[in-house]
Amino acid sequence: MPTAARPASLEENIAAYDDMREELESTSFGKWVVFHNCQLIGSYRSFSEAADQALESFADEDPYLIRQVRNYPDHLPVSALIEGGRIANR
Repeated sequence: MPTAARPASLEENIAAYDDMREELESTSFGKWVVFHNCQLIGSYRSFSEAADQALESFADEDPYLIRQVRNYPDHLPVSALIEGGRIANR
């Protein structure tokens, strides 16, 4: 965890996202979220909105995380298909 002398690393911000993932999937699915110092800063309708807020607030500061809330992996296996908006492994 971050301290006053040491801000959160990118990995710690990712861990904070992972800790809140289930809650975020139920409240902010499909939105883009910003984490800084292991805290959820906000959720936004687009990546551009999230990036604008992060740059405005943290441009000269330590790492922050921008991630889209979703419940499927970032990298899909070659055999994955999207059927009716759902991912189906084949």
